[in-house]
Amino acid sequence: MPVKLTLLSAGYCNGQENHTLRNGRRVSRRYPALFALLQHPTEGYILFETGYARRFYDVTRYFPNRLYNLITPVTITEEETAASKLSALGIQPQQIRYVIVSHFHADHVAGTKDFPNARFICSETACIFARNTRGLRALSAAYIPELLPDDFFDRTEILSPASARYRYDEFWVEQYDLFGDGLLRMVPLPGHARGQMGVLVQTAEREIFLAADVCWHSVSFRSMTLPPRTSGLIMDSWSDFVNSLTKVHHYHLTHLDTLIVPTHCQEIANFYNHTY
Repeated sequence: MPVKLTLLSAGYCNGQENHTLRNGRRVSRRYPALFALLQHPTEGYILFETGYARRFYDVTRYFPNRLYNLITPVTITEEETAASKLSALGIQPQQIRYVIVSHFHADHVAGTKDFPNARFICSETACIFARNTRGLRALSAAYIPELLPDDFFDRTEILSPASARYRYDEFWVEQYDLFGDGLLRMVPLPGHARGQMGVLVQTAEREIFLAADVCWHSVSFRSMTLPPRTSGLIMDSWSDFVNSLTKVHHYHLTHLDTLIVPTHCQEIANFYNHTY
């Protein structure tokens, strides 16, 4: 049996289009914080990301964390949180068995405290960075440790060649088959953030590539349109970012039936609440 996948969103931030797309307009745009509910046939409910949560406001009330919300203003209501969205679907937060963390930016992990029974899945590189980074260095990487549960690292399953099912294909030097059935395959997408990963999901309808923040706009991977070079100042590695986007671009050209989902693309808003 394939995976059931429902695309949802948990809040959004505002930003300038020309900051995220080369030759973009000088207009403010909403960047939704997408997350996905995955129902695996044997492993149960899994989340990819959690989006924003109201506690984001609490941890950014004072400096220096307040700079985060000043630079990228966030909007999230209690009804829009991942936990509330799932409850509206009849799924309680305690039923979530795993949360896949693509990377540790605040807009991807702010809801992690809402899932007390979940195990967290992330790359070894991302985990080492998050465990050892605090203060201004963390903030400069859009990471706010206070958003994580106190026992986060005790509940984390780390993806590394030594501990995860490993396979190789022509696109991904590393690929991790999470449950050994080919339904959820994690692939590295470094550059935007330390140790970022995406996941290829096999549904009954089509393959869906949850591509995290490999780009902000779908046009970027379709036409290999980069953001302005200045955006590299907030990235972990500009060269890795370009390399990851290039791989996704080629994957798109050779897998035209795959729906590629950048986490903050407004175009994907058309698919909110759609189940595959």
